[in-house]
Amino acid sequence: MAGNQEEVVYVGDYDNTNDFRLESDGVALPLDDVIQIDANVSGLDISSTNQPADLIRWNVLGFEVGEIHCRLGAIPSLSGGIKNCWFIVFDPTNPNGVVFGPIDLVAIELP
Repeated sequence: MAGNQEEVVYVGDYDNTNDFRLESDGVALPLDDVIQIDANVSGLDISSTNQPADLIRWNVLGFEVGEIHCRLGAIPSLSGGIKNCWFIVFDPTNPNGVVFGPIDLVAIELP
């Protein structure tokens, strides 16, 4: 995943997702062994173990290799404005996590 991509996030518990493809040296990262993905959006942290109610999902039927779907707008305390997002991916060979990002986000609060 290259840095400096701009993504629009709608603040609130909407069904909108931001979909990303995690890559290493231009090759999609297999997520079969991933046990947790965390995100940090300008200091706000969320964590996912890929449960149906989690804000980050991966390895779901129909997803491509390396693809994650995120409901970043539903992060508690998220406000409008320009944000930065990093993902930290944990698996048995990387128990301290591998960092991806930053991604530039434009968080929009609906009137």
